[in-house]
Amino acid sequence: MQSGVWRERRHPHAILPSPALLGGIDAGRRQESGGARVFAREMHAHYDAPGLRYLAAPVLGRVSVSEAGRLNILAAVIDSVQPLFDGLGQRTWRFGEAPEQANVVKLAANFMIAGAIGSMSEAAALAQGHGVAGRDFLEMITTPRFNTPAYTGYGASMSKQVFEPAGFQFALGAKDMRLTLLAGEAANVPMPFASVLRDTHLDSLAHDEGQLDWAALSRVALRRGGLRGTDNE
Repeated sequence: MQSGVWRERRHPHAILPSPALLGGIDAGRRQESGGARVFAREMHAHYDAPGLRYLAAPVLGRVSVSEAGRLNILAAVIDSVQPLFDGLGQRTWRFGEAPEQANVVKLAANFMIAGAIGSMSEAAALAQGHGVAGRDFLEMITTPRFNTPAYTGYGASMSKQVFEPAGFQFALGAKDMRLTLLAGEAANVPMPFASVLRDTHLDSLAHDEGQLDWAALSRVALRRGGLRGTDNE
């Protein structure tokens, strides 16, 4: 069983192994990246051709969530590997039989997380622009009333302005916004807010923030508002 997380394919043969190498691969391979819908389909065909099985199994959860064994695993599940998933996370969610379906669900989930980070960022900048300490606003947002991992986890990083080490690198979030738009286009599904989020991510990448935690998206809202930090300095 092999696994991997990939950023973005630059060449059609950068990840797909040659047929000569497939004979030495165990009869099971899973992919944990959000990945691309088309790429997952290619991988499925590539591995199934020699009689192997390919399984896309993206996960929801940052490093701290993984270490605590609380990952949510998204998969078009092959029943024989369910015991492995039981040891990796707290729940496995089944989404169809085709591997690319799990990848699309991962993109949809990351799109929602990016939306939560983006809305928190602009809301904190708005409060700060009117003299309210951004840290105080974010502390309120991370209370049980807004008790979701997107708010509590990323909101805490935004409040402290601590973005390293990254639990989930910003560059990976930017990649998922691009893939989300491509997936929407492939299904003729308009995603106007995803376009806004993509442009916001490009702003941050232009400021060399790709290696920071995804919560660094908050810096874009502060820059646009002519603000600094979260304490209205």
